[in-house]
Formats: sequence, C-alpha cells, structure tokens
Amino acid sequence: MPTWEETRDHLRATYKLLHDDAAWMGIGFAFMRDGKALHQRVRVEPRDIYGVPGVMAWCDVVPVGAVPAEKVLQRNMAFRIGALAAHEGLLVLVATLPLDGVVFGTFDKILEHLARDAASLREDAPPAS
Repeated sequence: MPTWEETRDHLRATYKLLHDDAAWMGIGFAFMRDGKALHQRVRVEPRDIYGVPGVMAWCDVVPVGAVPAEKVLQRNMAFRIGALAAHEGLLVLVATLPLDGVVFGTFDKILEHLARDAASLREDAPPAS
C-alpha cells in the first residue's frame, strides 16, 4: 500500500506540478476534443476513509447553477469515475480512493479520466449569461 508521501513522489516524477505542498498537489492535463484544446487542473490531497489512508482527487467544473440541477444529476450517473459535488460555489468532479488499493498506473488513468470528464462537462455547459 503506498503512503501519501509515496503518492506525492509518484506525482512529482510523473507530472509537471502546478502546486506541491504537504496538504495537496495540483497537476494539469491538456487534451484535444473535437479539434479544440481543453485544459483541466486536478487537485490531489490525502483523505482519511474511515481510518484507511486514501486520496481525494477533484476538479473544478463550473459555478453552481450554471447547469440545471436535473441535468447535473443525469450527468452524474454517466460518470464512470467520480461524482459531482458542490464546493465553495463551484461544481466539482471528485473521486476518493483508498491507498491500499492504489496501483499507480491505474491511479494515473483515473486522474486523466477525471480531468477529461470535468473538462468535457465544462465544455458542454450552457454559456454563462
């Protein structure tokens, strides 16, 4: 089972970091969708899961209210990884994983899918009025 420190070391070795301290780490993803470049930041932080060490990864998506609540809930059911939540006035896509089950190759894929889904949802959101 990797520790939070080992997870931090993995993130440092694998990604260009946007933020790095003991409390959380920030990484960035960039990818193309329908010919358009999308960028997404992902925050990764340690999380206690009922006494089991874990990590929580989350991405800002859009301001709360930018997407009708029913659409948010419908989209929530379609995510393969993570779920939408509200945090400080923003919808965020969040996934929490126990470290005892983390394999870094799979963890990297989870982070990428989380980033892609968050960026896609933001791209699909109605324009701000």
